[in-house]
Amino acid sequence: MFFNHYDLYLQGTLGIKQPKVLRVLSEMLELDPSDTVRREVIRAFGTMRVTEKKIIRLLKERERGDGMLAEEAKRVLKVLETAAA
Repeated sequence: MFFNHYDLYLQGTLGIKQPKVLRVLSEMLELDPSDTVRREVIRAFGTMRVTEKKIIRLLKERERGDGMLAEEAKRVLKVLETAAA
């Protein structure tokens, strides 16, 4: 199962915005125990310029926290706001 999620993560970082890829990435952001993996998922959302409401909500939840994930979520949200404008 890990490799399936990893394959989908790689598709996400390559910019393939299929609903299944976004769903798995959002699950990884919520459930993965590794902060490094979650940071990379946040970066992937920024790279893909994801504008789905659920993803934006997840990023805003991370932004309210503290530490590395909050900083990365804040940076990605700024990138997405700039891209949307």
